[in-house]
Amino acid sequence: MLISFEALREFRRKEKEDKGLTRLPPEFYPICSASIKKMSDLAKDHNSIIETGNMRKALEDIFELREMKIIQMALHSARGAAAPKNLLPEEKEFFDRALDNILSLRKGLLKDVIEGRVEYRPPEIKHDNETKHGKTETYPMATENQHAPKPEIKTVEHPPQALKAEPPKNFESSAVNINNEAREKRHEKTTMESLIVKHEDPKRLKIMFLRPLPAFMGTDELPYGPVNEGDSLELPRDVAEFLIAKGAAKKA
Repeated sequence: MLISFEALREFRRKEKEDKGLTRLPPEFYPICSASIKKMSDLAKDHNSIIETGNMRKALEDIFELREMKIIQMALHSARGAAAPKNLLPEEKEFFDRALDNILSLRKGLLKDVIEGRVEYRPPEIKHDNETKHGKTETYPMATENQHAPKPEIKTVEHPPQALKAEPPKNFESSAVNINNEAREKRHEKTTMESLIVKHEDPKRLKIMFLRPLPAFMGTDELPYGPVNEGDSLELPRDVAEFLIAKGAAKKA
């Protein structure tokens, strides 16, 4: 049994017009495959080659229309809708897998979120310290019951501002400008040291750490740490007061 391009075009028209799946012969896909193969084998002139290409395009359109409908039906079924009608055998297999995956996600992630079992995990903070393999070292967040490893990084003072010297007479002015821009960019780089604020700010509080802590994100959405015991930092006041209340730091 074979199918013509005219029949495929009619099936495509109905599939576009119907909200549900159009009823197709159970052997629709095998019939289409055999028909296109035979047309391709017999195609010798320009017209027959064009018709074979049109058949492939019509079948692809039908497949994609049904594919979109099946995914929507799987979502609806996961929310309690009735099982769809007119699924072909190959499509039934695809529908069942899609439905299983959706139900698994809803029963897993959604249920855990609703019942309060999903904990927030802050993103890892990347620093400028490179490992011997060229990868950036990061430190996981420590809980109250964990002893965070003492990192090798210590808090340092804010680097002094670069002095802009007068361009030497024996250099091109453009070269001097490039060097000055490079120095400015280095000092503008957001690092742990550049985040230490030296002037007094009522919204910030300087504290001294009583134990080492890994890198963490402040409420001002800026990264801080890692820090060692005895290090001092000026932090957003709410963060500083929280660390003091937890016994991790004291007012400097």
